[in-house]
Amino acid sequence: MCVCYYSRSEVARLGSDFVKWDQWDSSLQDIIKKDESFRKAEELLGAMMKQEEYDALCKQHEENAKSMSSLVRDMSALKTAIESAQSDQRTTELLKLLSSVDPSEHYRNALQKRKADTGNWLIHHHEGYTNWKKEPNSVLWLHGKGSVI
Repeated sequence: MCVCYYSRSEVARLGSDFVKWDQWDSSLQDIIKKDESFRKAEELLGAMMKQEEYDALCKQHEENAKSMSSLVRDMSALKTAIESAQSDQRTTELLKLLSSVDPSEHYRNALQKRKADTGNWLIHHHEGYTNWKKEPNSVLWLHGKGSVI
């Protein structure tokens, strides 16, 4: 090919070179257009990759939120169980305390200290007391100074 090129006349070679230069301009324009297309494709690919990362993070966030919700329910149930156990323990301790007291001993001591006719005015002559005694589920409120026995 090289031999054919140099064997032609200079005018023919010059004409051929001009045609090629025109082809270079159109080839350069094609390259620029393709480069722009590749840049757009690269931007689109980058945006798609970011969207995929975003979707994956959203999915992970939803899974974490479900796990946290489950943990909150479990913690709430645990708190309720602990409060119930503590309440049961307090009730047991109170019952132990109350059952350890012998009321008959206190009653005997109080009977020995009682004065004759103490409280008869209330039982026999007080209208509030007789009404309280007749009415079921009623309340009798007594107030005043206590006396030392």
